[in-house]
Amino acid sequence: MENNQEIEKDLEGTVETEEVTECTETTEATEVTQPLHRFFDVPLSEDLQIHIFETCEEYDIDPAIIIAIACKESTYNVSAIGDNGNSFGLLQIQPRWHYQRMEKLGCTDLLDPFQNVTVGVDYLCEQLNRYGGDMAKALTAYNQ
Repeated sequence: MENNQEIEKDLEGTVETEEVTECTETTEATEVTQPLHRFFDVPLSEDLQIHIFETCEEYDIDPAIIIAIACKESTYNVSAIGDNGNSFGLLQIQPRWHYQRMEKLGCTDLLDPFQNVTVGVDYLCEQLNRYGGDMAKALTAYNQ
C-alpha cells in the first residue's frame, strides 16, 4: 500500500486522466475479439490493405471494389506501368488527368501504392457522386 502511494505521488501531475462519465459492460477474459478488418487473400501487404480499408471508410466506398479494381487494372502489381507509359501503379492512375487531384491530396509518386490508392479512391468517389451513386457507371467512367 505504501509503495502504491509513493508511485502515485511520483506520477502526480505527470499523467493526464479523463473522468469516466459512462460505464460500459466489460467482456469476459475468455471472449475472443474479432480483428478490426478481415484481410483479403490477395498479394498486397496488410499495411496496404489497412490503408485501403481506412481510405475507403473515409470515402464510404466498399474496399472490395478497390481490391477488384487493383486486380483488373494491375493484377496487384504496385509497380505496373501501362497504357503506353501513361498509367501508373496498382490502380493505373494517369497523372495527366489527375495532377490537380494529386496536388490536392499531397501525392507525388503514383508508384507508391499508398498514394496510388489515395488518388484512386478519391477519383472513384468523384465518379460515384457524378453518377448519383451508380457504381456501374462510376466504374465505367473510372476506366475511361
